[in-house]
Amino acid sequence: MEKSQVIISLGAGVNQISLIKEIKNSGFECLTFDRNPDAPGFEFADYYEAISSYDYKKIINYLENNNEILSRTIGVLTRSTGMPVLSAAKIAKHFGFKYMNVEIAELIVDKANLLTKLNKLGIPSPKVVVTQGEIPETINFPVFVKPSKTILSHTAMKKCYGIDELKVAVEKACEVSDNGKANIEEFLVGYDIVSIDFVENGKILHVCNIGELTRGEPDFVGLGWYTAFKEADDVVAETMRIFVEKLKIEKGFFQTAMKVSKDFKSAKIYEVHGEIGGDLTSDVFLPQCYDGYSIFRQNINFITNNRIYVPNNEVFCCLIFDELDKSYAFNGACLRSIIFDKQNKYSFIKFIKKDDFLCFMRDYMKTTRGIQYFSL
Repeated sequence: MEKSQVIISLGAGVNQISLIKEIKNSGFECLTFDRNPDAPGFEFADYYEAISSYDYKKIINYLENNNEILSRTIGVLTRSTGMPVLSAAKIAKHFGFKYMNVEIAELIVDKANLLTKLNKLGIPSPKVVVTQGEIPETINFPVFVKPSKTILSHTAMKKCYGIDELKVAVEKACEVSDNGKANIEEFLVGYDIVSIDFVENGKILHVCNIGELTRGEPDFVGLGWYTAFKEADDVVAETMRIFVEKLKIEKGFFQTAMKVSKDFKSAKIYEVHGEIGGDLTSDVFLPQCYDGYSIFRQNINFITNNRIYVPNNEVFCCLIFDELDKSYAFNGACLRSIIFDKQNKYSFIKFIKKDDFLCFMRDYMKTTRGIQYFSL
C-alpha cells in the first residue's frame, strides 16, 4: 500500500495541535519539530524530532538523512510567529516547496526592518525611528514604542507623551526585543484591522478582514476580535495591493495589521505575520463566524496547489477574551447565537443585524471597559 504524502508542522506546542490535526484530517501524514522533547503536539504527529523550529539547518539535515520521509514530504507550515516563519521559508526554498520567499520572510519577522522598508518604498505605514536605547533629539509626541523583534504578543508596548516615559518605555522594549532594539513609531488613531490574504503569482486572494479589540492606552493589550466594518474594505484592499506590488511579493500567506482611520480614507501597515494566526483567530473565531471555515485547510490547499476557498457571506460577530462582563445586559432578540467557553476563556457572539452588532460593540466597550471605542 502506498504511503501518504507528508507535510511538516514547524513547532509542536499546544498552539500547533490544531494545525497538526488538520494536516492529518486532510489525508496527509505530519512530521513535526520542536525543541521540547515532551512537546504535546508529538502525540498527534506521525513523525517527530526534538529539534528547535528556529534551527532550519538541523531540520534540513534531518530530512536529508531520512530519505524515505523526505521523498514523500511536499510542504511546510507553521503557527509559530517570528523565526519559525523564516525557518519554513528557508526549508521550502532548499527543497523546492511552495512558501513565501525567504527575502519576504526575513523582512516581516523584524518590525524594525519592515517599517523602515515600508517607509522607504512609500508603502502606507507609520513613520519609525529604530533605537538601541538612545533617544532622538526631535520627537513629535505622542509616539508608540514596541520591541523591534519578539515572539511575545503585546509585550512592552506603550504610548508615550513625553521624554521621561519614553526613556522608560524604550529601555523595557529593548530588554525584551530579540535584537535589543525598539521601534519609536508615529502614533496612529483609528481601527485595528487585519487583512487575511493569500498571494499567488503576485495576485491577491482575499479571505476576510477582522478587527482587533484592545483595552486602549497605554499598552493596547488585546481584548478580542470582531468582523471588520465593510466600510474599511476598499482602503484596506488598496493598501494591500500597494504592499504586494512594491515588495514584488509572488506567493505566500499573510495576516497584515493596519490602522484604518475613522473616516476610512487611509490604512497604514504596522505589522505583517506569515504564520497561521493564533490568539483564537484561526481555531475559534473564523470557524465560528463562517460555518466551520478552516484557514488551516486553506493553507494546506495553498502549499499543495489545490483550490483555496474564501468565505463570501457577510456576518456580524465578535469574540471577547474571557467571559463577558456580567454588568452588560443583552437584548436576546438581537442575537443569533452566543457561546461562553470557560475552559478556553472566551465568549463568542453572533448577531442577526449589523445595527445590533455595532450597538453592542460600542456600548459593551463603553459600559464594561470605559472606552469610547466605536463611533459608527
